[in-house]
Amino acid sequence: RVLLGLSGGADSVCLFHLLRELQEPLGFSLLAVHGNHNLRGAEAGRDAAFAENLCREYDVPFYLYSCPVEKISKKKGQYWSPTTGAKWSGCYLYRKHLSTEEAGRAARQEVFAACAKEQRAVKIALAHHQDDVAETMLHHLARGTSLAGLASLRPVRGNVIRPLLCVGRKEIRQELESRKCSWCEDSTNAEDAYTRNGIRHHVLPYLTEEVNPRAAAHMAQTSLDLLETEEYLEQQTDQLMERYASAEKNAVVLRDAVSSEAPLLQRYVIRRVLEQLAGKRKDLTREHLESVRELFEKQVGKSVCLPYGIAAVRRYETLRLEKQGVHLKEERKMRRLSENWA
Repeated sequence: RVLLGLSGGADSVCLFHLLRELQEPLGFSLLAVHGNHNLRGAEAGRDAAFAENLCREYDVPFYLYSCPVEKISKKKGQYWSPTTGAKWSGCYLYRKHLSTEEAGRAARQEVFAACAKEQRAVKIALAHHQDDVAETMLHHLARGTSLAGLASLRPVRGNVIRPLLCVGRKEIRQELESRKCSWCEDSTNAEDAYTRNGIRHHVLPYLTEEVNPRAAAHMAQTSLDLLETEEYLEQQTDQLMERYASAEKNAVVLRDAVSSEAPLLQRYVIRRVLEQLAGKRKDLTREHLESVRELFEKQVGKSVCLPYGIAAVRRYETLRLEKQGVHLKEERKMRRLSENWA
């Protein structure tokens, strides 16, 4: 069972038809889910109706979720998660204040995951393509990122698959036109209000027209090369964690010997430790990793404060990275609330 995120736009409609035709030869059944963000009035309703009618026409099971994205983005410190069926309810999953763009992305991810779980889908198919890879690379590069951030749109990540990463936006539309298939245009895609739209409308066209017509394809290939590099470095990190790291209650201790490794590998180990303690990687910058690495050269007792309430303290022949009590208390509270709703 493969669950397709069907927005009604050209990309997801193209993937819908391709997956529909591949069901029998590849031996899977197709389902579709649509998340209505309730941001564009009648146009949002039009897209939901289009997606539902498309699925009805080809007898593909369809699931609709309503997501109050604007409400999520404005309510700092609120807790949100999708419930089953076509409703959205507070389920106490903590989110900081988000932009509308970020809230929409988070809502889609949670909706797709909830629907996949309920419908026992083993894969979630998303319609990202080469141009999306290039736009994401440029966006992350400008804001500051790691190798992983430059290869964030992966063909396969867990149960998420992206079958269209090998083709571009232009090819997708040509395919739909050749099939005489219709789709919906999101009017907000023409605006520059969203950061990604600015890259799409101005930066990438300049690179394509003035530098190289295959700029997006080349960036997509580089993304795959970086993905392979990242996977190799993660494997090395696994080995170094076994050699140098020891887990304690709410803490991880790193032995001094890790400082004999290459600086790049030291940062990967430190990032892995911070990620384990924080439960996420976002907001962990190179500066944070370097500040921890520099503690190996400092005297006993020196410390640095890090995101998510984590402190790194220099000890005799070790570094101790620990999550502080107030954050643990808040985390336990959120976990209890989430479990109660679940």
